[in-house]
Parts: sequence; structure tokens; C-alpha cells
Amino acid sequence: MSDPESESAAKRSHTAEIGGYLSSYCRKNVKKPCCRDALMYGLLLFSSGHTGDISSGLLEWLIRQNEKKKRTLIIDGFDSVDEAFFVCPDCRRAFLCGVFLACGTVSDPKKSYRLELTVASGDSAHKLADSLASLMSSLGFPPLMTERGGSCVLYLRSSGTVEDFLGYIGAAPAAFEAMNARIYKEFRNNANRLANCETSNIGRAVTAAQKQIAAIKSLEESGRLALLPEQLRETAKLRAGYPSASISELAALHDPPITKSGCVHRLAKLSEAAGAAAFEKEKGDTGRS
Repeated sequence: MSDPESESAAKRSHTAEIGGYLSSYCRKNVKKPCCRDALMYGLLLFSSGHTGDISSGLLEWLIRQNEKKKRTLIIDGFDSVDEAFFVCPDCRRAFLCGVFLACGTVSDPKKSYRLELTVASGDSAHKLADSLASLMSSLGFPPLMTERGGSCVLYLRSSGTVEDFLGYIGAAPAAFEAMNARIYKEFRNNANRLANCETSNIGRAVTAAQKQIAAIKSLEESGRLALLPEQLRETAKLRAGYPSASISELAALHDPPITKSGCVHRLAKLSEAAGAAAFEKEKGDTGRS
């Protein structure tokens, strides 16, 4: 499978996963009649008469709920977004959720950040797309617009905006996944930059931190850590909790913060205590033998 085909398959899979979550989320959490109408309105307005399995199932459920309450949804026009459907503050959220389920896709955040809403071709496609873009912009999600295959495509490509939009429509797990992917990429990029300019320093710092953590672990396992002064126990807890922190960062994490030299002194004391404990253990084992 070529790269474009692989990316397309990953996008479909990722979008379907988000759609499945949103469908379940809507059934459980969209309870107000006005919000259900807004959700259905978004589904119908942007489905172009064709709905997938997930959105079709949700639409059928919404219709049944309306039938139970003897409610009827009437849409006067399909060429623009009618804000009369937005009765309460949550209606816009429900509407955009329906829009995404009807015509949205999201790329795999591990590869790229792009959320698209495709407005099918037709005489009113541009007007409808402009109307949707205006609504999204008013909510803090200004989209870019392009054309593809005769259709208008609104898209978000900023990682932060994609995360915020997914969170806004109720797809919290997808938003967190995108956030985690962004953080990982930033961390990896920062690590690469540091590796290019400070490889040797990082290596020494990591080695020192590993030795410090090993010393703290041995003290903890032997029960000697609890016997040390409170200041040393605080430093030990911070070093174990922040293994990648530099000495300066570790010093600043103390409450109140201490100096870099003070932090070095405490870590040295912990290493000395671990060394003394290891010596005593070895001496005791030799005596018993």
C-alpha cells in the first residue's frame, strides 16, 4: 500500500473512531430538545442526502426521540445556516457535532493535523460553506477554505485549533490524543535540537540522574530514606518524580526554591548515604559468611 493510500486509510479509521464515540456521546449527553434539533439540523444540512452508518444510526435515533415527543423538525432552506435553530448556548455545539458527523474527517494526529468539513457540490455550496465558516469563526475556529472535486472544503490545520474544535463538539478523547501527539512531537523536536548542540552535556546529566535515582531507590528499599532529614527526603522525592529535570530546574521545584549548589549538595548527601548503606550491607553479609 502506497503512502497516500496508507494515510487515507488511517484518516478513515481515525474519523470512524471519533464518529463512533460522538454518536454514543450524543445519545447520552444531548438531552435538551433544542440541542437535539440542532444536532439533527447539522446532520441533515450537510449530509447531502447521504449518511454513513454512524451518522445514519444517530439520525434514526433522533427521529425516534422526536416521534415520541410528537416533535417535527422543519428546515426551510439548505443554502445557509439558520441560526434560529440555536435556542440555548449548547445548540451551536450540538450543531457542529452534527456537521462533523455528516461531512467531517480528521487526519491521524501522529502524522499531521488537519480537520476537514466538505460541503458537497451544488449551486448553493459556496453560500452554505461561507455561512458555516462565519459560524465557526464566531466561535473561535476560523477555517481556511479550498475547492476539491467541485466541493467546498473548510479545514483547520493548526494543532491547537483542531484540539479545541474536537473538544468543543464533545470528542474529548480525540482532542487529548491530538494534544498528546503534539506534545510528543514538540518533545522529540526539542530533544533533537538539544542533541545536536549539547549531546555530551545531556549524556552526562542523564547518567548522573540515573545514578542519583538508583541511590534513592536503594535507600528507599532499605528503609533508610525515611530516617534521613526532611530536606534530603524532599530532594529525593523531587529527583525521583522529575528524572529528566536539570539541577537548576530541580532546585526551583523545591518549596521554597533552593540554590543550584544547595541542590547539588543534597544529592551528594543522598549518594553518600546510599554508599554507606551499601558498604554496611556488604560488611554484614561478609561477617555472616
